[in-house]
Amino acid sequence: MSGNEVKIIKGVPPPKKTQGNKQIQAIIIFSCIGLFIAIGILLFQESIESLGEFLLERKNYFVWTQMGIGAFISTLASSVGLLIFRKKIRSRHYLFVISATIGGLVGGLIQTGLYNGGITRNGFILGAFMGLASGGISSMIQTQLMILNRKNMRWISYNTISWTIVFALGWAISWDKDVAGLASGAAAILIGVGISLAIFLSNNPDIEFS
Repeated sequence: MSGNEVKIIKGVPPPKKTQGNKQIQAIIIFSCIGLFIAIGILLFQESIESLGEFLLERKNYFVWTQMGIGAFISTLASSVGLLIFRKKIRSRHYLFVISATIGGLVGGLIQTGLYNGGITRNGFILGAFMGLASGGISSMIQTQLMILNRKNMRWISYNTISWTIVFALGWAISWDKDVAGLASGAAAILIGVGISLAIFLSNNPDIEFS
């Protein structure tokens, strides 16, 4: 037997997956879902454009649109994160996801205030505030599920910063663009969240939620 071979001894469980494998798994899952969402948006391009024209004719269309997009993207990102953390969350899976939905709705309200108030109409800045609200609020709620309280601040700060950066980049890609730009922005956000989550899980393998 060569030095590179692993000897399997009867009665001894095989080696567990390395943290590197978990990183790759997280990135692949988020990348696939991001691309799937992008393709789905492109396939329904005409329907999305029709919906956009319909909303433009309605009162307060901007706030409802931003809240809807923020809630959708945040919920989707948290749902895929739930798949990565499925062995780390014991029971209250719904709260893990709903917290991101709440954060996305609040982020939409903040964006509307900034936009309608004439403070900024820059996609990068508006996206940053969406990520700040969604990542910050969701992670603060999720700490109520964490078993190791000493990880609370690390979880909040990491998610808030990473989601702020990722959402800012995603919004910058899609802001004032056509449906293809929207698809690219959504894919970028999900892939970015996947990479950031993989990094966190690798450095904090003992994290666990109730």
